Amino acid sequence: MEQVSSTGKPIQITVTDGYDLKGFKGDTPVTFIRAEFNQVVLGDSAKITVSPEGTAKYNFTSTLEFNTEGGITLDDISHKPVFLTMTEVLPKEKKQKDEKTLILGQAVVDLLPLLEGQMCDSHKSRYNKAHKI
Repeated sequence: MEQVSSTGKPIQITVTDGYDLKGFKGDTPVTFIRAEFNQVVLGDSAKITVSPEGTAKYNFTSTLEFNTEGGITLDDISHKPVFLTMTEVLPKEKKQKDEKTLILGQAVVDLLPLLEGQMCDSHKSRYNKAHKI
C-alpha cells in the first residue's frame, strides 16, 4: 500500500504585468501588489514604478500551502478567495517621516477551479478601482 505524503501542496498565485495604470499623485506612480488569503498576508511585491504608458512588470509570485492535516482546508479553498491589492506609494512630503500609501484597486482570485481539477489558470483580472471618499 502506497503511503500518502502529509506535506502540503503549494498553490502559487503570480502577477506578471499591469496595464492602464494610473495613480492619484502623478502619471508614473510607484506601486506594489499585496496578496492575502483568509486575512493573512501572503506577501508583497517589490515597489515598481509605472511607465509613462501606464504599464508595470511585477513578476510577483506568492504561495499558500494546502495541507489535508490542518492549516488551509478544502473548505477554505472552495469558499475563500485570494485578494490582490494594488497600492500606490505616495511621494514623501517635507518633514514626513512615514511612508504614506493609497489603495488603487483590488482583484479577487477564486480558487474553486483547483478543486474541479484545473491545474493552471492563466487569465487577466481587472482591478476594481478604489474611489475617493
